[in-house]
Amino acid sequence: MKSEEVIRLASDNGYETKDAVALKREASGREYWRISNTNSSYVLCYQDPLEGSHDTFINISKSLENHKINASRVLFHNPEIGITIQTDIGDADLLSIMNEENKKSLIQQSLELLCKFQSIDIPNLSKFSKKELEDQSSLFIEVFCSQFLEIKSTDALKELVKQTVENIMLQPWANCHFDYERRNLISNLTENKIYMIDYQDTRIGPIGIDIAGILLDHYYPLNKKDINGHLDFYKSISVYKDKELDFFEILRWGGIQRNLRILGVLSRLSIEKNLDFRLKDIPMIFNNLIAIMPKNSPGYSFLTNTVKNKLNERIHNL
Repeated sequence: MKSEEVIRLASDNGYETKDAVALKREASGREYWRISNTNSSYVLCYQDPLEGSHDTFINISKSLENHKINASRVLFHNPEIGITIQTDIGDADLLSIMNEENKKSLIQQSLELLCKFQSIDIPNLSKFSKKELEDQSSLFIEVFCSQFLEIKSTDALKELVKQTVENIMLQPWANCHFDYERRNLISNLTENKIYMIDYQDTRIGPIGIDIAGILLDHYYPLNKKDINGHLDFYKSISVYKDKELDFFEILRWGGIQRNLRILGVLSRLSIEKNLDFRLKDIPMIFNNLIAIMPKNSPGYSFLTNTVKNKLNERIHNL
């Protein structure tokens, strides 16, 4: 949308708006705008009603508020035109503000928030099925490799998907934000608190997906020493601290599933909708996928040679 359309939509729905500034656009097609007037500012989220609704987001928002989870709040909803208006908690996302000096503190705050989020009851929350997790992972083969890179599938890649899903099915399951990464975590500098946003895709799922979201970053190379330190902290505060769990393996397979899925999703957006705004992130996502995989994993050598070379060629020619 254009800013004048957003201003009109907000004003027509009772939120007098003088200015509208685009915040970000998501792979899902959701658009976020900061709307403001002389006295106040809010965040307007738009999603084409034909492509989805805000109902799940609103349900989850109410539960987060009831359990005092730091998160954006829905103030207004118009389902016919596909907008919500939410509290404005600022735009100091962790991707923008994190540095070597504050990294440890911000990640620990994020893990504390994640632990609290994982343990609350959210009514009517659906659970990922094994088939859904398989289909998400298979996007790597069907879209990223076959369509985006024009590489034929191999039995080894199919075995990698199978192994990944088998491993994450064995993890503890809890509330899963499904995109618990730095772009979706906002630091309120006044309160010194971390807030989560974009939680509309929350389901019951393997805990490794969200742990990998915050610790296996899309924007920086894998650092196993840092990750293990943060995992020790997570274990010390989580409800799983008394169980004999290998949290690195939990992160590993949650991260593999997450990165397989996201590489497929970003490729599909480019192919089907000409949305290339996230293609720049693909090399790091792919490199971290390789870095987190066991070297004896099915398809490891194929990924590190054939697929990586083809990806470098494809990105260079964009």
